[in-house]
Amino acid sequence: WRQEQLCTLCVGSGACERCGDDRVCLDCDGQGACPFCDGRGKLGAGPCVECNGTGRCAVCQGDGARESVHGDFGPYATLLPGICPTCVGGSGLCPDCGTFTKDRAGGTCLTCAGLGVCFDCGGTGLCPHDAADGLCVVCRGAGREVFDGDPPKLSDRTWLLRKAAGTPVVGRVLARPDPNVHVQMTLNGSVTRSAFTRSQLKPLSYYLAIRDWTPVTDGKGRMDLGTVALSADMWALAVQDFRRAMAADPNLAAEAAAQLREVGERRTMGWLDTADKVKKAGDRDGATLLLNHVRFLARGTPQATRADVIQLQIQRERDEEEKNLDDATKSEIAAATKTRAERAASGARMRLDRARKLLAAAQQLPAGDPGVDRLLQRADQATYSALRGVFREAFRDPQAVTPWPVKPEVPAREARLVRAEIAAFHAVRQIAGARFDFAARLARRAASLDASNTQAPRLVEQAELGLARRGVLRGSSAPIPK
Repeated sequence: WRQEQLCTLCVGSGACERCGDDRVCLDCDGQGACPFCDGRGKLGAGPCVECNGTGRCAVCQGDGARESVHGDFGPYATLLPGICPTCVGGSGLCPDCGTFTKDRAGGTCLTCAGLGVCFDCGGTGLCPHDAADGLCVVCRGAGREVFDGDPPKLSDRTWLLRKAAGTPVVGRVLARPDPNVHVQMTLNGSVTRSAFTRSQLKPLSYYLAIRDWTPVTDGKGRMDLGTVALSADMWALAVQDFRRAMAADPNLAAEAAAQLREVGERRTMGWLDTADKVKKAGDRDGATLLLNHVRFLARGTPQATRADVIQLQIQRERDEEEKNLDDATKSEIAAATKTRAERAASGARMRLDRARKLLAAAQQLPAGDPGVDRLLQRADQATYSALRGVFREAFRDPQAVTPWPVKPEVPAREARLVRAEIAAFHAVRQIAGARFDFAARLARRAASLDASNTQAPRLVEQAELGLARRGVLRGSSAPIPK
């Protein structure tokens, strides 16, 4: 007996909700409309402060998807599948101070609490929300859940590839690229097959087509995959693949170690080039963040020396500007800084209120309703956005020098507690549905967000016990080691 249905977690996309390219925007649930004003462009009597009156979702720019081809990722934002979406390039370092551990006023960085590591991934650089490769934790990328049967084959899965110009191609990748990618497409009832060369596809699309046909245990295949990632400057993916190659085949350890050293050098050079570009574009904070990464990861090298030189140039420019400011301009800057802090606090409150509404709506729906998972995902995204917004603004305009309407620690703590509450409720549902591996990771997330949550440790025990006794049911396979 075999039954399958559309995956209730990823709604058929097969993708992680938080990392990777071409994923549905959780802020607007793929609708493209601003979630705060419902697309009207007005909030109360005035224009919506979130979308500036446009009515479009500010996160995805109104297209309903997080796509690099549409430019909604910043110059150093992470779009790679399986890589932490918060820290820069899967570095595992603080996304605001970059291991400097201090805010702009010299106080302890609120984002990392002075530890210098990413608060989202805990320093691993890996996305804590996926199945180890940017895939949905329930269907493992298939887009469908299978009950009492084998999971769908890779050749049966529908893929979204992108051509070099960004045009999407929807079809089935029939086999591992050789090196061309063979895709079967159905258009108006007619079936056609095409072979795309590497240059005809976006680097990430080509990489994914090879990756999903390469077993984790194939050491040589993982080495080839790492080489593809390295040639496309996808350093975090290259590091992951070379390490997996070493684990799969110890005979490849020397070759993989040499490649890892090259990745480190090329990554720091890439960060230096990006820092130079964003500095010229006027984003000194972004440039400083990247330079702090280079100075930490490439200590004692010429790259670190170059980072110091650029940092001195930035500081000199700031000092010159500040010296030339008159009293009126200083007052305007102080007023703008205060407005930013007020907006960060009010934006966090709006997001937290929306998260609580989404959680309440999920709690009122029947246990088997497939829409519950989506509501909980959106609620978690709203609280994450509130937390991230407060962290970013508190680093740039700390309370020590900027009058915040509330202490930044207050909304940050509330956001953590709400996220823990959402994760715990989500874990209870997954245990009831026998998705024990997913439930365990949700319960661990709740415990890490709120150490005082007494329910989370019990949920971890229940999930692990269910996993040991019954295996993983409903199409959710055993966890893939990261």
